Amino acid sequence: MAADVSALVLRIAADASSLKRELADAGNSVKGFESKVGKGLKSAGASMKRLGRSMSLYVTLPLVGGAAASIKAFADFDKAMTQSTAIMSGVTSKLREEMAETARQISLETPTSATKAAEAYFFLASAGLSAEESMRSLSHVNKFAIAGQFDMATATDLLTDAQSALGMAVGTTAMKTASLVRVPDVLVKANTLANATVEQFSTALTSKAGASLRNFGKDIEEGVAVLTVFADQGIKAELAGNNLDRVLRLMAQASSQNAKEFEKLGFSVFDSDGNFRNFADIIENLELVLAGLSPEMKAITLAQLGFDARVQQAITPLIGFSQAIRDNEAALRNSAGTTDDIVQNQMKAFSTEMKALWNSITDVARQIGEILVPAVRWLAREVQATIDWFNTWDDSTKIVVVTI
Repeated sequence: MAADVSALVLRIAADASSLKRELADAGNSVKGFESKVGKGLKSAGASMKRLGRSMSLYVTLPLVGGAAASIKAFADFDKAMTQSTAIMSGVTSKLREEMAETARQISLETPTSATKAAEAYFFLASAGLSAEESMRSLSHVNKFAIAGQFDMATATDLLTDAQSALGMAVGTTAMKTASLVRVPDVLVKANTLANATVEQFSTALTSKAGASLRNFGKDIEEGVAVLTVFADQGIKAELAGNNLDRVLRLMAQASSQNAKEFEKLGFSVFDSDGNFRNFADIIENLELVLAGLSPEMKAITLAQLGFDARVQQAITPLIGFSQAIRDNEAALRNSAGTTDDIVQNQMKAFSTEMKALWNSITDVARQIGEILVPAVRWLAREVQATIDWFNTWDDSTKIVVVTI
């Protein structure tokens, strides 16, 4: 009996130990499973976090940035168009669309941005051009800017001021547009003939020279031919314009005050009809009068003609260059198409091609921005409504909300 009980106790103890081991093994398995699951979940969480970062960095931020850039591109262009058309009368919504499309097309074909082209409308309107005239003139001003290598604002000022000084800003729209082709061609051609920039020739015309040429019945080709001779002797821009003005005015004055001396020396400024003779002819005539004289006698002879020190200072650089004036005038009268040729050559530059490409990219962005604008306006209204609602709260409510 005692032996049986002992055997039973030993067997129960053995079974209990076995059960304990099995339970322990099962517990370890569960813990292992939990550990594996935890690690898996942690790994998945990290992956999700990395995915979120990637989505923000490579998708969300670029989309937000692209939308912001597109809206800004549209806003800049819209602002330029609004400011330009605000000073024009009779600009209908349809005409504004046509003007905007003209500016856009210029940006797609040249390095000038659509916004800069739109800004140029303002300067054209300030010069007295109507909306229709400004639209027709924009392409010519843009070509002048490219050929002269200055910005649209400078190009507009120089071109319209020179046009006005020469009396070419009057007449029909067709006449004004024609002069906006002729003036750039002459100035750009002069740049290829003499040592001065397009801007310096333009400045010379607007510095008294243009007005004097108009008053004495001289056209731009003849006047600029004289400026090319001045330019090759270092007399440029305002100084050249002032010199040409002085030569015209004081030679005419001397002609009336010293008629007998003029006749005696065989020199004339006006022809039989009372018109100012061609500049090359006048200078050639003066060269013949002074031929073979010593420097002292030249000075005395010029004084006899009534040319004081101021006139002599202005006219001396021209003496000996009558043929150059004549040749350059002929070249300037054959300058049609020069601006277009220069622009085409400059468009071949890599940097210019890249600017034109960027304009195309900006144009797409502007169109996207235009599509997004209604949504942005709606959002702005909602934000403003929220702000207005917040402003209706009393101070204590605001403090509580801000504190929370």
